Amino acid sequence: MGFNIATARLGVGVEVWTSTSGEDEDVGVRLDYAKIWSHRDYNTEVRRRPKGMYPSGTAIVIYGIAEALIKKCTEKRFRSKLSAAYNYQKLLERR
Repeated sequence: MGFNIATARLGVGVEVWTSTSGEDEDVGVRLDYAKIWSHRDYNTEVRRRPKGMYPSGTAIVIYGIAEALIKKCTEKRFRSKLSAAYNYQKLLERR
């Protein structure tokens, strides 16, 4: 399963931020899946922000988490729902 499909199954969009050691800022992009699908366009602006608490690395932030995944979920139920969403055999059975 590709990155876009995997994150789209969880939320409405994703932000990816990265930085390298020695830089003063993080560089990132925000993918809004509704906008991408309606315009059939993956072009997005590059964003910059002051460096976070880590000297380097990459952060992936999924936003707009599907309400069905978080509504009254315990950690065990949440893990179970994630497992069901990404279970390869179950994906094949849904076809």
